[in-house]
Amino acid sequence: MKSSMWVMLLGLVLIGIVVLSVPLGCILSDYFKPNPQRPEITYGEFPFRLEYEINGERVVVEDTVICKFDGFGVLGWGDGKHRKWKSWLASDKNMDFVLLKTIDDSSKLFYTLGSAAYYMGDGPAHMYAPDYPTVHYHAVIEKPFNGGTLSSAVKADELLNKYGIRIINFEPSDPIVNTFI
Repeated sequence: MKSSMWVMLLGLVLIGIVVLSVPLGCILSDYFKPNPQRPEITYGEFPFRLEYEINGERVVVEDTVICKFDGFGVLGWGDGKHRKWKSWLASDKNMDFVLLKTIDDSSKLFYTLGSAAYYMGDGPAHMYAPDYPTVHYHAVIEKPFNGGTLSSAVKADELLNKYGIRIINFEPSDPIVNTFI
């Protein structure tokens, strides 16, 4: 009886090793894959104009999204390596979005401007575009959560009814046409 328990325990340990080694192997194998091609254009500046209304007062924000190639990263789970981009506003290096409203001491409402990958011509434009029709939101709210931050989309009707904000117009720059070498 004891030997059959050991066999069963050994079998469970082996199954556990196999189950854990498959995802771990996928993640580790990504580090040994080659980098994707480098972008020919690694820096860009993209002016935009955002017009919105908050509690009946019209606000216009004109600024520039600055985008820069930031090397390569690993996504994990067998997805390989990817190009990394970083972006910030010309007016504030710590932000890549427009702050619409501070809700309280810890929650803020932002208008997203689109990803650096979108502006720098990296990948399908519809995946990263600001205000892409299938996204159906006009803002993101960030709240503290478990020692970090939880971000969630805010649809246009909630933005107006709950926060008194209506997006009137957003005029982003077009993305560049980039080549990868």
